[in-house]
Amino acid sequence: MWNIVETIITARGAIPALLLASLVTGCASINDTRDQGKIDTADSVQDTPRAERVFRYQSHVANALLDQYPFMETLEKADPAIVNAEARMTESCGPLTQAVVTHLNGEKPSLRLRLRVMTTIDDCERAAQEMDNLLADAALADSI
Repeated sequence: MWNIVETIITARGAIPALLLASLVTGCASINDTRDQGKIDTADSVQDTPRAERVFRYQSHVANALLDQYPFMETLEKADPAIVNAEARMTESCGPLTQAVVTHLNGEKPSLRLRLRVMTTIDDCERAAQEMDNLLADAALADSI
């Protein structure tokens, strides 16, 4: 099975890997609280390790992106801000995704990878929040 994961990551990029990893680890249960003036972020649940919270949050956002734009051709025709935000999220969250896949493979992420996760986790969370906001705005605009 992990050969399939590695093939997906190599051949198609991080979004399918995020989807696969979120399916393996279970769906994120992030509540949408924008109506109350705050966004649930990875720091909302203090008893869960931050890397796991950020991964679950960005997986939730990646799933929402795939729900709204199920085909790459559809995403390529989307608002350029969404396309650019997706690219930033994919790049920023790459080390975290790689660490999760390594963990799911029964291996311990290397020290170098763990350091990369530590140095990119803020950017990953910020990119996921940006994408989450853009998707919410696009869904609102589509409903009008």
